Amino acid sequence: SAVDLRDATICDCMVGDGVRINGVRSALAGYEIGRGARLIDIGTMTYRAGTTAGNGVRVAAVNENGGRAVPLFDGLTAQTAHLMVFHRHRTETLRGDRATVCGATLLQNGTILSQPEAPTEVGVGVMARDFILAPGARVVDGAFIERCFVGESCLVEQGFTAIDCLLFANGM
Repeated sequence: SAVDLRDATICDCMVGDGVRINGVRSALAGYEIGRGARLIDIGTMTYRAGTTAGNGVRVAAVNENGGRAVPLFDGLTAQTAHLMVFHRHRTETLRGDRATVCGATLLQNGTILSQPEAPTEVGVGVMARDFILAPGARVVDGAFIERCFVGESCLVEQGFTAIDCLLFANGM
């Protein structure tokens, strides 16, 4: 289906069918935007080739001293994180369909996974750096996340700040 582009500065992006982009105030650059995604009222959303889109960023969620950091990756589960932290001696992004980004202030070095049956949403005033959002995650209403994994169906809202956090399925 047709792409709807309005009032946006777009550079070096691949845009899927049925995408709506409206009101990019500064820049949208370097992204592959999945089919049916909506990007509305965004300050800046940039991705540079060679960056990890949140993958590989280490989060010291279990130990504030950083000794047992978990690397973020777009397939991270609670079980995998547990094995990495507590059994580390035994262990061996970028955007999905139907994702909605509307009014975000800053999205930097992140992955937004989304599926038609579990759309992911990033809302007004959100600032996110070094992150991965699982399908169905909602980060809205001025939330700030840095070095975070936000799991399936998790809700981060109302100005909540999360740094070095792993939020798993159905959490908030």
